Amino acid sequence: MKFQQIRSATAIIAYGGVRFLIDPWLGEKGSIPPLPGSTNPGLSCPGIESR
Repeated sequence: MKFQQIRSATAIIAYGGVRFLIDPWLGEKGSIPPLPGSTNPGLSCPGIESR
């Protein structure tokens, strides 16, 4: 298994000849709830639709 961090929350994992892209920002718009105690409690992420 090979792990490669691209950015803070983005990584590529290679295992058994297959590569997996891990990136929470590729989710549907608003699928990640805001962090408790954040300055924008009504702001869900990602803020835009993925392409």
